[in-house]
Amino acid sequence: MNPQTVSTALADRVVGSVYGDTLIYHLLSSNDATGGNGTTDSWSNFTLAQGDKIDIGDLLVGWNGQNASLGNYLTVSSSGNNTVISIDRDGTGATHHSTNLVTLENVHTTLDELIQQNHIVT
Repeated sequence: MNPQTVSTALADRVVGSVYGDTLIYHLLSSNDATGGNGTTDSWSNFTLAQGDKIDIGDLLVGWNGQNASLGNYLTVSSSGNNTVISIDRDGTGATHHSTNLVTLENVHTTLDELIQQNHIVT
């Protein structure tokens, strides 16, 4: 049982379960910096140990997983006790720019940790 939540055009509030949850971002608007997924979502109870995941595959423009670095598309920063994940949908392209996507509440992590432990789905 791995619950899935789909982001909407609103500022969603996700409350994780005790299982490995997945937050899925679908492309709702190709012209929008967050793919039409509204302003920054927030996720409480995100845990690395339970294998929670963030699926951004639909949002990435030009991503093929071999010739590009995910670091060109995502940045991770700390804000107080939270981790903020920002996305630049086209990486080094000029159309989109880094925009906050989701805040992981009461979590301290890095982009490397999220990638290496398979918390980011592309």
